[in-house]
Amino acid sequence: MRHVTISSQGGNGLGVYGGSVKMESCRAQDCGKYGVFVKDGGSLFAKDSSILRSRAAGALSRGKKSKLEMEKCAIEDSGGNGIGVDEGGKASLQNTNVSGNKNCGAMASGLYASLQAH
Repeated sequence: MRHVTISSQGGNGLGVYGGSVKMESCRAQDCGKYGVFVKDGGSLFAKDSSILRSRAAGALSRGKKSKLEMEKCAIEDSGGNGIGVDEGGKASLQNTNVSGNKNCGAMASGLYASLQAH
C-alpha cells in the first residue's frame, strides 16, 4: 500500500492476521481500537507512515511469529500504549517517534515478546 489513509470508528484500522503487508507513506488515524493489529503469524513492514489517535494501542504485535517493523514512522496520541508486543510477538522500530500516548510509549509483556528500537 502507498499513500493510503485508513480509519475505523469501531474496530482496527489495519488487521494483519497471518498475512504480510507493506505500507509506505500511509496513515491509520482515528481508529476505534488499534491503528494496526498484527497477529497469528502476520507481518507488517511500515515506512514513512503514521498511526494517530487510536482509542487503544497505536500498534500491537500479538502471538508467535507475528512481526511488526517500522522505519521512519510516528505513533502518536493513542488512548493506550503507543506500541505493544505480547504473547510472543516481535516488533522493531527504527527512527520512529512514539509520543503523546496515554499509557506506555512502548510495552513488551509476556514470555518471548521482543521489542527492539534503533
